[in-house]
Amino acid sequence: MKSIITVKNIKDYLTKNQIKYTYIGNDSIIINTFCSLYQLKDNSITWARKVSNVNFETLNEYDNIIIVLGEEVEEQKLNGFIVKNPHRTYFKILSYFFEEQPVIKIHPTAVVETNKIGKNLSIGANSFLGELVELGDNVRISNNVSIEGNVKIGDNTIIESGVVIGVSGFGHYKEDNSVSVRVPHLGGVIIGESVAIGANCTVARGCLGNTVLEDYVKIDNLCHIAHNVIIKTRTMITACTEISGSTTIEEDVWVGPASAINNGIIVGKNSFLGLGTVATKDVPAGKVVAGVPARVLRDNNE
Repeated sequence: MKSIITVKNIKDYLTKNQIKYTYIGNDSIIINTFCSLYQLKDNSITWARKVSNVNFETLNEYDNIIIVLGEEVEEQKLNGFIVKNPHRTYFKILSYFFEEQPVIKIHPTAVVETNKIGKNLSIGANSFLGELVELGDNVRISNNVSIEGNVKIGDNTIIESGVVIGVSGFGHYKEDNSVSVRVPHLGGVIIGESVAIGANCTVARGCLGNTVLEDYVKIDNLCHIAHNVIIKTRTMITACTEISGSTTIEEDVWVGPASAINNGIIVGKNSFLGLGTVATKDVPAGKVVAGVPARVLRDNNE
């Protein structure tokens, strides 16, 4: 993290990353922190999705604020970058200038039984990796993570604290006396590149095949991914979601918080499941669905 950041520093970063911008205001401003639009600070950088969200009178009460906007503003005094996508650009700036990079090390309390590990790893305190686990390069594993069985994790993946990967799934058959007996789970888990798994999630291994999380999948905190689930690329699973066994979630799906998805169904690509959705049957591609049980509300045009 840099302690002093100039307008030129930000311009150089945007130019290097081929992000087109227009800068309006004072080039001599210096910032050293960041803030939200609703908790403004002196010497900071903030952003707004819409100009209509900005109270310029309040903004101008603070010294040396830079704002990232998606459209130009007439007849307003401000210091700001005008870009096509202010949300993305602002958080790229914060990641580059303010985010602390993880220390590349394996904590002395971590138990790492596997030798199939890539370069530049970070493994936190009290984490366990079994002998069959394979890790790619630049994988970051936080504290108290347990990964066991036949699990393969791709490059640049982040696994937050408390995650459990590779446990047996919840599959049973009944004996003649109606006693339930667990089905052996002989498969594994395959996790692609640049996946993020939030704190205290569980990902069960497959029964006969594998549970699969493809590249760029993002999973929020407190989610459960059951056995044989396939989640395809760029899908977003938000907090407290439960995905039952043998479900397939296709590309570019958004699953809203506290959703539940029944076993064995298909959630079509580019669909959007709203808050608390209970999906009991297949979700058509390209639709917004919500409710208990889920029903189609409209096309997903986002």
